[in-house]
Amino acid sequence: MKFTVIRSNFLKGLSIVSKAVNSRSALPILSNVLIRTEKGGIKLIASDLQITISVWIGAKIDKDGEAAVPAKVLMEYVNQVSGDKLDGETEGASLHLRSDKSKATFAGINSADFPDVEISDSSNALQLELDSAEFDKAIRLVGFSTAVDEGRPVLTGIYFKVSENTLTLAGTDGFRMAEYKMKLDKEYDEVKCIVPAKSLLETVKSFSVTSDKIQLSIDSEHNVVGIKASDMQASLRMIEGEYPAYSAVVPSEFTTIMSISAIEFSAGVKLANVFARDTGNMFKISLEGNNIKIYSQPSEAGNNSSELKGEVEGADIEIAFNAKYLLDFFTNVSANEIRFYSTESLKPGLFRVDELENYFYLVMPMKANW
Repeated sequence: MKFTVIRSNFLKGLSIVSKAVNSRSALPILSNVLIRTEKGGIKLIASDLQITISVWIGAKIDKDGEAAVPAKVLMEYVNQVSGDKLDGETEGASLHLRSDKSKATFAGINSADFPDVEISDSSNALQLELDSAEFDKAIRLVGFSTAVDEGRPVLTGIYFKVSENTLTLAGTDGFRMAEYKMKLDKEYDEVKCIVPAKSLLETVKSFSVTSDKIQLSIDSEHNVVGIKASDMQASLRMIEGEYPAYSAVVPSEFTTIMSISAIEFSAGVKLANVFARDTGNMFKISLEGNNIKIYSQPSEAGNNSSELKGEVEGADIEIAFNAKYLLDFFTNVSANEIRFYSTESLKPGLFRVDELENYFYLVMPMKANW
């Protein structure tokens, strides 16, 4: 293989596919990126067997071929080396790179050992074309609610449900959940799946900045979700298992509704959390008439209370939450005003914002003895 490539394009491609590299895998080949000539350019491929990402880059090809090279070292070198162009040539399993003032040799692995992870299209897969900006926003708005602990794998994923003309995305860790609904261009048969949240978030973030549209395919036959945008594509293996029936815990009616400035509400929770850190991040919201109060549980460090301005409709209520769950909400959701809906102190509280009519965030309360 012999090629000449623009260094910035090569670096961009490496940074995208590196999200699928697993440097701690028991299979050494998976810490490598496969470089292959294709369509008069270069195709970069990386995989950890659960996610595969490929990027096509324009290049001048003098000789076809392929090489499997350590991804981390290659990316660091290309990032640091000077020059606008890089000349590459393989010799056995090794890759030689030259710039204007530097040259390097990368000890590769036999590319034949790279797993057969080429992304293929299935005629039976459900194909959707989505607005890339909205799709990226949607998975970020639900992704922060997914679990990090691998104890229940299904909770580390984002739930997809296609039904009629709606794509529903949801995430939960068992203590809070978020749901976002996207309108589709036409009606489809119902399809459900669970996609690894971390891989999906990183992939869509990279893909969405290059194209206005993302092609999403759900291949239930092979348990794979495909994503395409511009000259990039990814294949993510679905998480097997039954997703929790989260809709069952969403209240259908509410007895108390609070409307409040997002900035003021966020500031009140942050102040309460200064002292709540020593008591499991627990704080209380007290709604009595139009009086809104946020306060922390007394601890060795002290306590705090804040009186806020807002509007309250319905019954008085006092309810405790984990401050971290509210702070995550403020971090990920941009809004001028927040509406809080509740029924009882031991039933979930629901948060909405005017800017996102098709989105809600639900938090389970904590049992407070103070």
